[in-house]
Amino acid sequence: MTTVVTIQDPINIDVDFYDSHEKQELLNYPSRTELQQIVNSGGTVSTTDFLTYYLFYKKRPGKLAILYNLI
Repeated sequence: MTTVVTIQDPINIDVDFYDSHEKQELLNYPSRTELQQIVNSGGTVSTTDFLTYYLFYKKRPGKLAILYNLI
């Protein structure tokens, strides 16, 4: 049996506050420094983790998953 391994680039995520009201509310949290750092630098998620999340949490019964548009 042959095992095929593909290495995929991680998915880069841009993060921002929903609006100025939510920004002010969230920046009142004790973790405001970490929140601002995430907004400033964004984040990355492995493609495998993203697709696993999609399949288990976003897939709705009866709907076809079109994953090739996400890669």
